[in-house]
Amino acid sequence: MNHRLILVNNISNALSLLIYLVIAFMMSPFLVKELGVVFYGIWASVQSAVGYLNLMDMGIQSAVMKYVAQSDGQDDKKTAISNIVVNALAFYSLITMVGSIILCGLFFWGINYLSIAPENVDLVRTLLLILGIDMLLMFPGVTFKGVLTGQHRFYVANVIEITMTIIVAISIVIAIKNDFSLISMALITLIGNVVRYLLMLFAANKVYKLFSFTNGKLDRRIFSSLFRFGLRSFIVMVTDRIYLRSDALIVGYFLSAAWVPFYVIPASLVGYSRNLLWTVTQSFMPLFSSLDGTARGGEIKNLYFQYSRYICLCFFPIIVCLFMYGKPFLNLWMGAEFAEKGGIVVKLMALSLLPAAIQPLSGRLLTGLARQDVLFTASLVTAILFIGFGTIGIVQFGIKGLAGAFLISSFSPVLYILYKTASIVHFMVFDFIKKSVLKPALLASVFGLIVHIAGAEGGLESYASLIVHATAMMSVYVAGAYCFVLNVQEREKITLAVGKYLKKITM
Repeated sequence: MNHRLILVNNISNALSLLIYLVIAFMMSPFLVKELGVVFYGIWASVQSAVGYLNLMDMGIQSAVMKYVAQSDGQDDKKTAISNIVVNALAFYSLITMVGSIILCGLFFWGINYLSIAPENVDLVRTLLLILGIDMLLMFPGVTFKGVLTGQHRFYVANVIEITMTIIVAISIVIAIKNDFSLISMALITLIGNVVRYLLMLFAANKVYKLFSFTNGKLDRRIFSSLFRFGLRSFIVMVTDRIYLRSDALIVGYFLSAAWVPFYVIPASLVGYSRNLLWTVTQSFMPLFSSLDGTARGGEIKNLYFQYSRYICLCFFPIIVCLFMYGKPFLNLWMGAEFAEKGGIVVKLMALSLLPAAIQPLSGRLLTGLARQDVLFTASLVTAILFIGFGTIGIVQFGIKGLAGAFLISSFSPVLYILYKTASIVHFMVFDFIKKSVLKPALLASVFGLIVHIAGAEGGLESYASLIVHATAMMSVYVAGAYCFVLNVQEREKITLAVGKYLKKITM
C-alpha cells in the first residue's frame, strides 16, 4: 500500500477545495461591484437554472471511478478500463440527448418563468445556450476524470482543476475590467471547461495510457453495472441534499426571508468543514474498490482502522475550534447581530459534525464496496427526522430549534452505519472505537477544556488576536497528539521526516 500516494492525493484534494473557496470568496464581491446587482442576478439565476442539469449525471462518475479502481484485479486492466470508458460515454450520449431537449425547453419556454426585463431576454437566452452546452459537455468530460481518480491519480486531476480554475478566474477578471459582457464570461467558462476535460483525456489516454478507445467495446453487462451503481449513488445524493440543503427553505417558510442569513451564514462555516472532510476522504473510495477487486480484505480493515484514526486526530480539533471560536469569528466577520443570533447555531451545527468525524471512512468504504443501500437507508431516515424535528423545532424555538433538529438527526444513523460497516468488513465496533476513536476523542475533549479556560469566547476583538489565540491553542493540541496519540513508530517517522526537511532547507 502506497501511503505516500494516499497523503499526496488527500493534500491535493484539500488544496483544490481551498483554492476554489478562496477564488469564490474573492470573485463574488468583484462581480457584484463590476456587473451591478441586476446583471449579477441574471448570471446567478441562469447558472442556478442550468445547474439542475447536473442531476442527470445519475452518479455515473462515481461508478466509473469505482469500476476503474476495481479493474486492478483483472488480467488485462487496460482493456477493462477501455470497456468502462466506452460504456460510460454511451450512457452520457443518451443523457446529452435528453439534456439537449430540456435545454431547448428552457431556451424557448423556460425563460417565461423567470422575472426578466424584456430588454434582457435575448441576453438570458444566449447565456442559457452557452452555459447549457457547457453543462452537457461536462458529462463525457467527467468520464476521464473518473478514470484518473479511479487509478488513484487524484493529484493529476487536481493539478488540472487548480490550473484551469485560476486561468478562468483571471480571464473573467480581465474581460470584465475591459468592459466585455456576460456573454464573454459564459464563453470563457465554456472554453475553460472544454480545455479542462481535454487535458484529463490527454493525461489518461496519452500520458498514463490507462485506456484506449479502440480496445473498448459496448457491453450490456458493463453498461447495466454502471447504471445500477450510479443510480444507487444518485438516490443517496438526493436524500443527502434534502437533509443538507432544505434548511434555508424551512427558515424562509416558517419565519421570514430576513431570518435566512442568520441561519445560513453560520451554517455555511460548518458546511465548509463538512466539505473538507468529504474532499479529504474522497481518494479512499477507489482505494477500497481496488482492494476489494484484488480480494485483499485484510488490508481494507487495516486501512479503515489506521486512516480513521488519523482523520479523527485531524478533524476533532476543527470541530472544537468551530464550537469555541465560531461566535467570536461571526462577530468580527458579520457583526454583533449575527454573533448574537447565529452563535448558538454555529455551536450546534459544529457538534453535528461529530457523527461523520467518528467514522470518516464508512461512507467511502460502503460506496467502494457497492453497498450504498446502507447509506440510502441512513440518509433517508436522517432526512425524514430533520424535516420532522426541524418543523417542530423552528416553530417552538426559532433558528436554534432548527439547528438542534439538525444535530439530533445527524446522530440518528451513527450506530447503524458503524454496525453495518463492521459486519461487512468483519471487525468489532468496540475494537474500532478503542483503536481509532478513543484517544483522539479524549485529546479533543481536553483541548476544548483548555481553549475554554484560555478565554476563547471573550476579548478576541480582531482577526489577529483570534488567529494568535487559535494558533497557540493548536500548538498545544499538536504536542498532545504527538506525545499521547501517535505510537512510537509514527513518532519516529515524523521526527525523521522533519529532520530530513530541516537538513534540506539549511543546506
